[in-house]
Amino acid sequence: MSPLTVAGIVTLFREEYGEAVLRRHRDPLSALVLTILSPHTSDLTSRRAFSLFTSPLPRWASVAHAPAAALAPPPP
Repeated sequence: MSPLTVAGIVTLFREEYGEAVLRRHRDPLSALVLTILSPHTSDLTSRRAFSLFTSPLPRWASVAHAPAAALAPPPP
């Protein structure tokens, strides 16, 4: 069997599974923050933490200009 090229592999995948549909679910910065939150938590926990973080400051520009106290809850 001869080695396949990347283009050949892509063609085989298209033939088997059809054309890939790529869609962005979030803006790139939101995706990055979710990626940072997710490695040590479940999807549900990281989504909940993301919602808690972004609900008071729904735009990233608001986060950039917010005081640090607005970004993290005070320690217990």
